[in-house]
This record gives sequence, C-alpha cells and structure tokens, in this order.
Amino acid sequence: FAAAEAWAKEKAWARADLALRSLGLNAPENKLAAKAVARREEVEKAWLGDTPPEQQAVVDAAINHPVWARTTTSVSNKFVFIGPKTLVETLPKMSKLRFDLAYVFVTDLFGRLPNPGGDRVTVYFKELWDFGGGVGGGKRIDIGRAKPEQKGRRIDNGLLYHELTHCVDDTNPILKGWREGLANVGAAYAYEALGQTTDSLHSFHTNLRAFQEDYLDRDIAYWRMQNYGPSAGFFLHFVETHAKKGRLHDWKPYRKFFREYRAAPVRDGRVPYVARAVAYYLIRAFGPKAFDDLLRFRLPLREDDRDAVRKELEAFAEGAYGVERMSPLLEKHHGSPIPRDLVAGKMMAAFRQRDHDEAERISREELGVIHDWKVIGPFKEKGVSPMAGVFPPEHEIDYTKEYPGEANMCKWRDTRKVGVVEKHSTGWVKFNFAYQDQTATYALSYLTLPEATEGFLHVRADDDVVIFLNDRLVENYVNGGANASTPMAWRGPYAPVPDAMKLRVSFQRGRNKLLVKVRNRRGDAGFILAAARLNGAPLKGLTTDTKASPTDPSSSDAGSRAAAKKLSWKSVLKMNFKRKSFSSKLKPAVGTFRVINKALSGTETGKKVGWRKYTVRPGFPKDSPSNLIWIKPKFTEGLNDLKFAVDCRMKGGGAPKLVITFQGNGSKDALSGWNLIVHPRGKGRVGAQIERYDHLYYQSPPKALPNAEVHRLEVTLHDERIRVTCGEVVLFEGEPITPIVGKHRIGIATYGPALGFEKLELHKPGKKR
Repeated sequence: FAAAEAWAKEKAWARADLALRSLGLNAPENKLAAKAVARREEVEKAWLGDTPPEQQAVVDAAINHPVWARTTTSVSNKFVFIGPKTLVETLPKMSKLRFDLAYVFVTDLFGRLPNPGGDRVTVYFKELWDFGGGVGGGKRIDIGRAKPEQKGRRIDNGLLYHELTHCVDDTNPILKGWREGLANVGAAYAYEALGQTTDSLHSFHTNLRAFQEDYLDRDIAYWRMQNYGPSAGFFLHFVETHAKKGRLHDWKPYRKFFREYRAAPVRDGRVPYVARAVAYYLIRAFGPKAFDDLLRFRLPLREDDRDAVRKELEAFAEGAYGVERMSPLLEKHHGSPIPRDLVAGKMMAAFRQRDHDEAERISREELGVIHDWKVIGPFKEKGVSPMAGVFPPEHEIDYTKEYPGEANMCKWRDTRKVGVVEKHSTGWVKFNFAYQDQTATYALSYLTLPEATEGFLHVRADDDVVIFLNDRLVENYVNGGANASTPMAWRGPYAPVPDAMKLRVSFQRGRNKLLVKVRNRRGDAGFILAAARLNGAPLKGLTTDTKASPTDPSSSDAGSRAAAKKLSWKSVLKMNFKRKSFSSKLKPAVGTFRVINKALSGTETGKKVGWRKYTVRPGFPKDSPSNLIWIKPKFTEGLNDLKFAVDCRMKGGGAPKLVITFQGNGSKDALSGWNLIVHPRGKGRVGAQIERYDHLYYQSPPKALPNAEVHRLEVTLHDERIRVTCGEVVLFEGEPITPIVGKHRIGIATYGPALGFEKLELHKPGKKR
C-alpha cells in the first residue's frame, strides 16, 4: 500500500492501480484506488483508443485476471511468501520454521548471506507460470504451477532448499555443470541438518548413484560433467568418503572449503585450470586422499600436481613477484599453466608496445601459435545450428570453389594485417565479415612434423569452436565465458591468447590437416590456436603452411569414404515381424512393444523414457520418447563397424520420429551413447541430429521425403564415421565421431503407436571387395 501511495505521488497511476489490485483494494473501497482507476481509464482512452478490439481484450484479460485479486503475502523470520491467499496463509507453521532454519544452516555452510541488509528473501508461488519446478537467485525464489485453493503446502522440501541454495551459493570459478550440483548439495545438507533423515539418505543415494552411473561409467569429458545429480554426487563424494560419522557427516571440511575458495588470491576460470584450485582447497579441507579421487574422476591433473597446485597458490598469494619467482620451479610440472602464462605475458607486452615482430616471434617460437591459415565463411543454413551444421569444408577442400552464404559468397581467403580476415602479430585471427551473427567460419592449416608426437592444442575462440585433426573429430567446445576469473592482463579471458581450453591430440609423422570451425553467436568473431608438446613447449621441427592441392577433397577423408564403399556386409540379424514373437532377439526397457499388422510398435505414450535427465529449461518442455527397446547383446557384442536398417511405417504417412542409439549401455536412458534423433520438420520433410549422450554434434537441414508409407532408415558406422539415409535422402555423409570404447548396445526409442517397424536388419563387415 505504501508503494501504491508513492507511485501515486509520482503520478505513476498504472503501477499504483496494479499494486492496489494485488491487495484486493478496488475503486469503491478506497479513494486512492478510485483515483488510480480513473487515471488509468483516462490514459487508456488517450493512448489506447486506436487499439484493435481483439488486442484490447487480451490486455484487459491480463489486467483483470482474478489471480491479482487473490495474490497476497505472509511472512516468516527469513522469508516473504507471495502467492494465492489460501496457499500462503495456510503454510504449516513447522514447515515455515524448518525453512527458516534451512536458511541459517545453508548460509552457514557456504559462509555467505544473500541479503546482508537484513531484508527477507521472497518466495513467489506463481499461478500463471506453467513450470513444475522453481528458479532461485539473488534474494528471490519463484515456484511455478501454484494452486489457488491449495492448503497446507509444505516448503521444507528439496525444491525449496535447492532454490534457496542458489540464492546463497556464489562459488566461482567452477565448471559449468557444477552450479546445479552445488544447489543439490545445499538441499542434501539442509535435510541432514534438520533431521529429515529419510530425505537426506535418499538425496545422498540418488546423487551419488547419478555421479557413478551417468558420469564415471560413461566416456564424458570432465568439463561436461552434468548438472544436478552427477555434479552433486561429485561434491557429496568427499563428505561421504572422508567425513562420514555413522549415518551422518562432518560438514566442517566444506565450511572450510567454501570460505577459503571464495578468498582465493587468484580466480582462474579457464576450463583446464579450474580443477587445480579446486584440488588445492579440497586437499586442505579433506586431506591428501581427495587428490586421488580427483585423478580417478578424470579431472585434468597429473600425479606431480599434488605439489604444483600448492606452489601455484603460494605464488599467487605473493602477487606478480611470487609468480615470477615460482615459475622456474614449476617448469618441471607440465600441467602448470604459469610458465606458458608468463610467456603469453611477454607476448602481450610486446603487442601493446607495438613491437609486432617480437610479439610474433614469441607467439611462434615460445608458444607454438599457428599463424598460417586459409579462411572461408561465414556459412549459415536455415533450420541448422551453426555449431552442428555440416558445411562444405568438412567434406572437401577446394580453394577454387565458392559457396553461398546468407548474404555473401563464401570463398577461401588468406589472412592479412587488415581486411575481412585480419591476423594480429599474436596469432589472433579476427573475422570482419558482414552478416556474421549466428554463422560458422572455417580456418585451415597444415602442420608437418618429423615424428609422431603426443601433444595439446591450446585454443581460445570468440565464440565456440569445433576442431578436426586429419579429418577426425577432436572436440567441439562451447565458450564458457569469463567464469569469474581474476582480471590479469596476461591471462584468462582478458587477452587474446590460446589458453581457454586445451585438448590432447596425437600428431602423425609428416603432414597433419588441421581444420578449425568457429561458431559466432553475435558481434566480433575470431580465434587463436597453438600446438604444443605435453609439457607446454612448442613442437620440435614443426612447420606450417596452407599449400593444399587446388582440388584436394581432403585426402584422408576421401580415402575413408572410398574404403566404406568397397565394404561387403554380412548379415547378423534379420527380422520381418510376420510373427508376434520377438523376445528372443529384442528386449524392451521402457514401455510396451507389440506386433500389430506385421509391424513392431511401441504402444505407450507416457514419455517415460530417460531423456535429457539433467536439463531443465523453463518454458521448453522435453519431448521425451515413450518406448525403448534394445537388440540383445549377443548380436551386437564387439561390433564397432556395422550397418543397421529399419523400415519405418508411419500411420497416415509422413516422416518418421524415433531415436536410434549406438554404442549405448542397454539402460532406460535413450541417450546413453551415440544417438541419431530423426523427426518431422514440416510437411513432407525430415530432419535429424547426432548427439553423443545429450550433447549435439551434427544436425541436418530439413529435407523433403518422397510420398511413401514406408521409409527405410539406414545407418552405417565405419572407420569412426557415420552415414545416415532415409530412403534415397542422405541426412549425413560420413561425419567423424569419437567411439565410446567398450559399448556396443543398439536401441530404438519411439514416441507412440503411430510408428511401426516392418523390418529390422543388422550387418557386420564382411570381406573387402
């Protein structure tokens, strides 16, 4: 009411009117409300007189929605609850008390108050937000799908504890997937601290199991550790393993960890080095055995980093002098970033002083930055992510060809000091194309080495980058941003040096083809890349050039495709479903499968298949399959190269909608390996994407299908490449994939009985022709 009066004094009558309505004060009951309504109507008449009636009806419906009349507030010691009158006024007294105590416990664990000024945190139960979860941060928690007549709603639960932790937790820098995991940790701790024993045990069990099954048991890079369960299990592991006392845990080590990590002298948010500071402070909190765990958990650490991370933090505490002093001692620790950082600092100092010859010398000779590039782009295709779209340079390298872009022709260009493709003396390649938002641009170089060598590619890009070495996929990396790095001119995201990510690779003897794809989101774009030995030193004997044959369609790629065409195939499994039985060869994992009209169909529609389990996006509902069936392992064991085909019959025609998983694990999760997701893309068209677990790697544009009742979907895996056709339509043409070693299961997920399989065939390689 005070706010309404203040807005009235400022003549902000619309706001005053809305505030009064939220309190249930209508015009006849209050003079201020009457004046607000009159003023609002006057403004509407003056400014909205020309609004079409149908649009005005939408506005009126929103303003006059009954939700505002029944929205009110109640309070506890630490919170203001906003929402439907019945709901917020009947919150159980003990439940509110426990939530207040959860605030005390969680803020004590993390050592931080979200509201140091003493104002309460708001919890808003929203009727009009169609989201079953919540969002928390700052001093506000929003909860969706509030029921206006609900009474006795409890708030001492995992959802509210999780969102409360989001308000409290400010741990940085961290890996991207850890944020939601830390919120789960806060919820698990609140359960245990409040004596909610059953919930606490369940929380520990589910999070630790998710970490084991969906991270440790899978071939997932450390920096892709998933949100929620897996990353929560990562953090809970340390109290479960090193600080358990009976059925409870000693949380003092994490109190120490969160406080010390927040006060660290240097925050290094570059992805490969987040683990180093985390390791140092976890060891201080839980003891030296925590480092053994981190090695087992695949974080980018070496055995000698036990000593190196301590030396690094000691150096940071002394400032620039300490870093310089400690650098010679860290050169023998090949995982330490400091020696390369100091070299990068010299390079950037020369660059800022406009000594470009010295800057280039340092970048080439001491950092191993690649300076020789041919560049082509920017590519764009409607209906395709620039990161996942497959554009011509991935299939052929022909310097004489041009390809259509969005509003330009894409042609190969040399880098220059100024111009469309600008190269700085540091080695940073800057793209200055027009219309380069949401596009992909490629850069090509050839690296020649006297011996085969294990090494790293050090890279930074604006924004995202995909790297192919010798036509094999190295990785695609989404730029993590600054991630709360300490501003230092010679490191982190504040200088264009190749240090945001490092990826281990094997260089072959002789000529190596290096293709870099940069996805620009908006604004500026560019990249810098260095090739180095495992100890960070430049590669011995390295030479680089861009002298490709004018019409070379990428030699190793072409050889692989030619080999695939010469393969013969031997049948492993053939099924035509003329009989009802299929259990000797196929095993359902989720849903129900039946043979109907000589076709195998998944009959359920409840969307119960595991699907993007750790992705939550309000307003973006998951399109989960409802049925999942696996070929029995005796038919797929040991099959790395294979040809798999299903004849898909859609009720009423149209494009099929299904998921085929390869190199999976036979679980209830449809995204447990490499996954081909096929779906309709408008009338008579089909689209597809290829994901590794739930991370997108390739996407096809929508393609027209011939009008047919049955479409044969065929997938060929050969030589670590995937080819996919739907009838005569080619969706993917030999895209490189990274195998999931030791996994061979093949499964099919469907969305309901509209899709049936008339035939299913599996082949393995026979003798070469």
